[in-house]
Order: sequence, then C-alpha cells, then structure tokens
Amino acid sequence: MSKIELLLFAGYALGIVLFTTNETNFRSLMSKNKKHDFIIIVTKTITTFLVAYLLFFFVTHSVSISLPLALLSSYLPQLHRKTRKRKEEEIRRKSWPLVIDQLASATHSGVPLHKALNQMQERGPVPLAPIFFAFSDSFRKEGSLEKGLMSFVECAHARSSKGYDEIAVKIKSTILIARESGGLEVGPILRNLSAFLRQRERTVNEIHIKQEWIKNGAALASMAPWLLLILLSFNSKTKESFGTHGGQVVLLIGLALTLSAYHWISRISDSVSNIRTR
Repeated sequence: MSKIELLLFAGYALGIVLFTTNETNFRSLMSKNKKHDFIIIVTKTITTFLVAYLLFFFVTHSVSISLPLALLSSYLPQLHRKTRKRKEEEIRRKSWPLVIDQLASATHSGVPLHKALNQMQERGPVPLAPIFFAFSDSFRKEGSLEKGLMSFVECAHARSSKGYDEIAVKIKSTILIARESGGLEVGPILRNLSAFLRQRERTVNEIHIKQEWIKNGAALASMAPWLLLILLSFNSKTKESFGTHGGQVVLLIGLALTLSAYHWISRISDSVSNIRTR
C-alpha cells in the first residue's frame, strides 16, 4: 500500500470519528453560546465533505466525479440532525396523553392542579420533565397558575423543532377552562383531551408513515444515477468523458437537478403533512 493510500485511509478514519462523535464533545471545546449548533453542523458538514471526497477519489481516481458525490454526501449531517429531532419530537408528542391521564387521576384524588403539575417533573415522562420544571420554577416565583402555564408553553415552544408546540397550547387552555369550570369538571375535561390527543396521534402516525414512503422513494430515485456513476467510473473511458468540460457541465446540471428535486419533494411532503394534522 502506497503512502497516498495510507493518508486516504487515515483521513477517512479521522472523518468517521469526527462525524460519529457526540455533540457534547464538541460543545466541551467551545464556550457556551447560541452559535453551538451552527458551529457543530458546519464542522460536521465540512468534515463529511472532505472524508467523502477522499473516499470517492480513492475509488474513482477522478476529481470531476468525486466532487459532486462529496457535495451530496455533505448533506448527511443535516439529514441525521433532522431525523434525530423528528424522533425526539415524536417521543414528546406521544408522551402528552400519558401526562393528561396522570393529571386527571391526580385531580380525581383531590390534588390541586398546580401540585399535580409540579409532580409531573418527577412522575411524568422524562422527555417532558424540563417543560414541567419551567412551570414549577415560574409558579414558585410568581405564585400564579396562569403565569406558570405561560412559562410551560414558552419552554415547550423552545424545545419544539418547529418553534411551536400546539399540544402544549391546548393543554394550557384546557387546564384554565377546567379550573374555571370547577373541581367536578376537571377530570372529565382532561380525559376528553386525552382521548382527543390519542386519536390525533393515530392520525399523525398514519400520515407520517405515508410521508416516509414518499421521502424514501425520492431519496432512492435521487441517489440511483449517482450510484450508477460510481460503477461506471471503473471504466477509464467514463472518467475521461466526465473529465472534459462537457462532462463537468453534465455533472453540475445533474447535481443541481438532484438537490432541487429532493428539496421540493421534501417541502411538498412536509406541507401536506402539516395541512392534514391541523
């Protein structure tokens, strides 16, 4: 094995380590500020691009072919980040009905609403604990259920990938209505909300399954020509053809069309999902 091949393998191994490193390790190297996420994703994108370029160049021995393939691969950190956030959002969304059931049981046992909400940071689902901690902290300082629920909703919005958590808003409105209606109506109102959220979750799951099929089909259709290009690159005539100005123009057009098509199919899929779940 030549020195160049050893360097390529070393660069690939280093890139894999950087790409799979937990974000908290990156954060420990930086001061705490709002630019953490941006710096992390930029670092991972650049690293992935360099590693992918080295890998594809090692396979194809063609700069013209390796560059667009590396550019496509540099989107992997963003895709991983979006997938992780979507899963976290799904876990939080599925935890809400359990919270409502626990609140209904607590109020049915005679526990005041504010105490039941305070207990949720310890007894409730772990993904929602920070949201109820925000409520408890605000209620301890202000002594107002309404202000505590405002902090509850603001924290839920901040933790949502969309910047808005409609379920938290519904819970806040339902709790305030239940409080105004009196103690006897709190349990039935909360149980009705729980049944509504479970029905909504079943609908959302069905829609998301269909959207995943659309996105996966779009991704497969987008990557198929580039996988074929990798196989064809083992032919020396293919590398010579794409090494010319005409071949480079074809690759650029193909790259632009791939990114544009995938972007719009994702936008359409997300927009349809948002419309149906309202």
